[in-house]
Amino acid sequence: MNLKVKIKDTGMVIQKVKIADTSTLGALLDKLVEDGLLNIHFIPELTVSGFEDKNLQAIKVSALFEFDTQAVLSSRDVRITLTHKKPEKKVLAGDKLLDYSKVVHSVEKFDETTQAVDVPEGTVFYIQQQEAQFLVRYEASGIEFFYFKTQYEHAFLDQGRQPFLRVTLKVKGELSKAELRWIRSVMLPSKERRNPLIDIGERVVSQGVLDDIAMLFHRLVVILGRFWKNDERPGSEGEYLPAYVQVGEACSIGYVARHQLEDIR
Repeated sequence: MNLKVKIKDTGMVIQKVKIADTSTLGALLDKLVEDGLLNIHFIPELTVSGFEDKNLQAIKVSALFEFDTQAVLSSRDVRITLTHKKPEKKVLAGDKLLDYSKVVHSVEKFDETTQAVDVPEGTVFYIQQQEAQFLVRYEASGIEFFYFKTQYEHAFLDQGRQPFLRVTLKVKGELSKAELRWIRSVMLPSKERRNPLIDIGERVVSQGVLDDIAMLFHRLVVILGRFWKNDERPGSEGEYLPAYVQVGEACSIGYVARHQLEDIR
């Protein structure tokens, strides 16, 4: 397993580390200490989001990357970001037993909305659904989705972005033969830019994943609908991002300051 390790304490260290797939997090931390990259006194206070109730030393490194390519270990004194560079493998999320109707409908509404509202390419949206937080980037070719906690910087890069999910939107004439064959398995191909090609990397597609994709597209439609109603033009070139925030029954649509997001990361 090849990892990029970024360690931030009083300074910044970035190092590539190779470790066995079966290795524990304890073994990885020991290696970082042996290589002089990490102060051993920082280890006892480290925590990993999602594994708070687990023995840090015994966690398998591979378990950190089941749903994401990055994992963050942190304490008051140090922040360690682990990035697992997996071989690129383009996989269309195609299983005829799954229900794609919500995705198809939400993408259709999204395409209709973007024809009514001028969305600048590169616009980044903030979406919070209860405790789940996402950054969503609009590109002419489609939509990119990033985890707020672990991929914040990626969403704002001009190139080299690594979203956990990308949905490319094509008109019928742009589809390859393989893409057209897959689209026909879930919907009638559209002449509009609403044929969704779902790239979820090596993760297994499930009905839950598809429902989440539909939800995120729907939230984008709601945000853009509000801007259309107010005759505003969304954009993230300044210090504010178009946003949808729902916590409990309360829902807020508008802008959120970037410095405010950076404060809660």
